[in-house]
Amino acid sequence: MSRQRAKAPAPAPAPAPAPAPVPPSGQDSRYGRTPKYRALLLGLPPALLLIALGALWTLQSWGVIGDDAGSKSLSAVGSIVCGFGVALAYVVIRPRR
Repeated sequence: MSRQRAKAPAPAPAPAPAPAPVPPSGQDSRYGRTPKYRALLLGLPPALLLIALGALWTLQSWGVIGDDAGSKSLSAVGSIVCGFGVALAYVVIRPRR
């Protein structure tokens, strides 16, 4: 008579690694989240200044403000500065995720 050997049970799969701990809301970094009022206080005035300065330079180069018109480089620089101001204002004002 032949004896059948009992099959060893298949090894259990290794447990999945535990997910990384998620910081509680409001603490995205080591030192916590910057308050919204501080971001507005530090970011909005420079953004408004860039927008106003860029608009002034652009309108001066077009001859809308003042008598001297025709500086194409001032028009380009004014538009770029105004665009940076708008971008900074958007970043400061947008809601957080």
